Amino acid sequence: MFIIFLIYFIIFFIILFIIINNEIIISILLLILLIFFISFIWIIFKAEFLSLAIIYIYIGSLTILFLIIIIFKKIKYKKKKNINNKYLLFILFFFLFFILFIILIFFKSYKNIKNNILISKINTNLLSFNIYNKYFFIFEIINIIILFSIISCLFIVKKNNVI
Repeated sequence: MFIIFLIYFIIFFIILFIIINNEIIISILLLILLIFFISFIWIIFKAEFLSLAIIYIYIGSLTILFLIIIIFKKIKYKKKKNINNKYLLFILFFFLFFILFIILIFFKSYKNIKNNILISKINTNLLSFNIYNKYFFIFEIINIIILFSIISCLFIVKKNNVI
């Protein structure tokens, strides 16, 4: 239980840094770190397939986004004025409200967590069975499309000498 709370606090601080941060590249890297922590929560709840699917799909998509930002914006590292400070009080208020909400949910539903994990595991098994048996061809086509888009973005970056 302590590990889950610790991961939630880390996730909230990463989200806070993403909102406050001005640099796009650092925000995308923090978003990738956020996805790894979210997938770690799925691993704790014994849903390994969903964890790996989240990592594969979102990290692939963020890699493409990262490369497209580098290509089309040709980002120069310079300081901008900080316009997000006026929202800091609202962000902190929302952060504290959300933490209290999660603590209340955990203390009220801690007794039913084992039943929810069982139901989640059954649903995860059914989902993985359907993807790898019924929709295997479609799933592989999606994987190949993501792979080709990453490779094409890398070739465009290399061609334009952006990096």
